[in-house]
Amino acid sequence: MAANSLDNATVSAAELAGLAFAAGLVASMGPRLAFFIDSATFLVSALFILGIGFRETRQSGEVAPAGGVWADVVEGMRYIWQHDVLRDLLLVYSSAMAAVAAALLFFYILALEKFDGGAPGLAVMDGAITVGLLIGSILIGRTGAAGAVRKLLWGLTVFAGLYWLLAVVPTVAWSIPLLLVMGVANMFFYVPMSTVLQTMTVPSMIGRTFAAKQTLSRTLSVGGYLAAGALTEQLGLHTSIILVSGFMVTVAAIGWLRPALRRAVPLSGALDVQ
Repeated sequence: MAANSLDNATVSAAELAGLAFAAGLVASMGPRLAFFIDSATFLVSALFILGIGFRETRQSGEVAPAGGVWADVVEGMRYIWQHDVLRDLLLVYSSAMAAVAAALLFFYILALEKFDGGAPGLAVMDGAITVGLLIGSILIGRTGAAGAVRKLLWGLTVFAGLYWLLAVVPTVAWSIPLLLVMGVANMFFYVPMSTVLQTMTVPSMIGRTFAAKQTLSRTLSVGGYLAAGALTEQLGLHTSIILVSGFMVTVAAIGWLRPALRRAVPLSGALDVQ
């Protein structure tokens, strides 16, 4: 939990630095040049990634799956599906990520249209939730891995319970404390998920289970974006936010009602496939 916390705290700190850097860049050079400079930073990241060397170690007699990345995803999904805790957790997490994707789209509409905050208002709201992410990363890392599944469910429950309030607050200023707490809750949802996968999966399958988790959650996130756009056009922003918040609460309730998740003890060791 501490290592995953440090990982996410580093990302949150980098995002805060990026917000400040972008503000200064746009103010001094304008948005067009800022986009070109930002694109160059991705090339720098690509160079760092190219320099990473990794050689997978396999147990005696273990054969690398044929078919590349997709074979790894399929094998990881098969492994997860054979274990009730990992299966239930993946379904809860991926469904919640679809709702979070929808919430992200609403976030921009709130800042730019409902609150009429423009770029400064969007930056302030983004900064508030990022500070919450940083605080949440530090707090969750100090709690240890015990009870990780319950922390995940509580994080999702609190996030969903607060999100609907964004539909009724009148200004950017009123949204800031909500976004701050939601950022904290988000880390109590996100970090434990990685911890549970790492502690309840045999070492040789960790990469594949993460590949399966990322593939399913990202695929459903695309559906969340599309659904959010359709809902907003048909029902309006206020009703759409309430519906998505209700969906999050439902997903959290399903998680709480699953006996395998309530009994899960990540520190008990990795789940092997017989």
